[in-house]
Amino acid sequence: MTESKDTAAIPAAISGIDVMRGVGAVRAKGFWADAWERVLKRPGAIFGICWIGVIAFFAVFGPIVANAHPLTLVRVGAGGTAVREWPLLANLTPTDWALLIGCFVGLPWIFVGPRSLTRAQRLGIFVVAA
Repeated sequence: MTESKDTAAIPAAISGIDVMRGVGAVRAKGFWADAWERVLKRPGAIFGICWIGVIAFFAVFGPIVANAHPLTLVRVGAGGTAVREWPLLANLTPTDWALLIGCFVGLPWIFVGPRSLTRAQRLGIFVVAA
């Protein structure tokens, strides 16, 4: 007869002292883990998160897509030489550049950054840096 490791670790009956020590107790979830679990169970909340993501996407890329400047422009000089210009990049404001850098550098850093920091700490550093 063999015993499984699960039943050997936790006895069938425990004393009051063991209960006070926490033997057999399941570790409680953290506040944010519990909150996210509840949010992800609700379809309306998931739709709201997706909608906020769509709005954020267009807030970042709207000035780039609809700024009335062409992506590239080729001008032909008097001698027949072609000069390529980039009016879209030349006319981006510092706010546009900050949004682009934050989107392409900051967001990946939050999700896959150094594992020595928690995601909340990386998000805090990102917010302070912004």
